[in-house]
Amino acid sequence: MGNELYQTKSDEFMIFAPYVMHHSFAAPDTSFRRIVLYFREEAVNSEKMKDLLRNGSGLYQPTPKAANTIHSYLNKLLDEQSKDETLHDETMNSLLNILLIAIMKSVTVSEKPETENRISKIIDYIEQNHTKDIKLQDITDHFYMSKYYLCHEFKKYTNRTIVEYINSVRVSHAQQLIVETKQSFTDIAEATGFSSSTHFYRTFKAIAGISPSQFRKNSMNIDKSTT
Repeated sequence: MGNELYQTKSDEFMIFAPYVMHHSFAAPDTSFRRIVLYFREEAVNSEKMKDLLRNGSGLYQPTPKAANTIHSYLNKLLDEQSKDETLHDETMNSLLNILLIAIMKSVTVSEKPETENRISKIIDYIEQNHTKDIKLQDITDHFYMSKYYLCHEFKKYTNRTIVEYINSVRVSHAQQLIVETKQSFTDIAEATGFSSSTHFYRTFKAIAGISPSQFRKNSMNIDKSTT
């Protein structure tokens, strides 16, 4: 998440703010199951809770009792999600807020992520320079590493190639600009480091699963539904 690498155990979970780069993976031939809960800031009823969440990104380690409570509310949300009954939206919203309260009252954030320092610095370098034409040679020169070692270690710790990670960072920032501004896609492509509009469109759709125009349309529809 961001420029940190975490190793999670069963029943642990993470909270991250919008547009924070994140990716989960396991060692080869190791299966894992996760539940992902997305929600908008407008769904949180308490201003105090919003402040806690904005500054609460990290790995959380609940006690066994808290873990049972959290799983209970997650299961209730999953069950309610499949229904279409009277007060469905109100029920979902209430369950979400009760869940968030249970989380903030019952768990502690991990003091230290398990991180590989050099890879963390490379991720930070990419984040700081994603608007530029980053070449592999630029990174190897900056960190005094061979191309083979850099590519091997980066893939090992992030489960992505350098190019895949750079493109993901750029698309993440592009998504933020699409939602928060009225800039043209040509301007957004240039502002986020893509070499051309064609490259931007192709990469965005490959990573996000939809085109930039559809992404903007979807975000506008969501905004209308919450007003």
